[in-house]
Amino acid sequence: MEQKDRIYETAFQLFTQVGYSGVTMDQIARNCGIGKATLYKYFPSKEQMLLDCIDYFTEKLGAEMESILANPDLSPQRKATGFIAPVVRFVSQIHGGAALQDIRRNVPEAYEKIDRNRRRLIFANIVRIVEEGRKSGMFRQNLNSTLVAHVLIGAISHLACPEILEEIGLPSGKLLKETLSVVWEGCLSEKGRGNGG
Repeated sequence: MEQKDRIYETAFQLFTQVGYSGVTMDQIARNCGIGKATLYKYFPSKEQMLLDCIDYFTEKLGAEMESILANPDLSPQRKATGFIAPVVRFVSQIHGGAALQDIRRNVPEAYEKIDRNRRRLIFANIVRIVEEGRKSGMFRQNLNSTLVAHVLIGAISHLACPEILEEIGLPSGKLLKETLSVVWEGCLSEKGRGNGG
């Protein structure tokens, strides 16, 4: 793993476990086994590091999602479940709503970027899966793919709010899986229900 990638991974882990305001550049450097000067060579500030971390993980998630969606051997249901698996893994690393709340309060630009990226990554891919499912007959023909995407993103955005995560009390990965199950079950045609994906 390259040094900068190791920094991203370490910083993300600290930001999501301790919270943005609870992490110092000293801690990140120490946990990476590098000097603080090396850290500042890559990132002029902790805020910029957080923003760059968001870009790094968005790109990484996008590549994982695309490899699943491009697989011609997977049914639309398997793609629907599979493309979200990297998101579930990523979200599962965030320890409760407190870390997101801390980011939202201290670096609103970063929180907005997380939300924008989540919408961008998920929206187009949901539409793509629904269209493919309709063509294969596995999803209902009368489905409006744009509506399905908006419903799912709306649910995910609402449930990703720190206060809601804390209220529901489920780990974020489990909550996301259950939400997806509810939406995708409603999309299946009779053929899709009988086939099981």
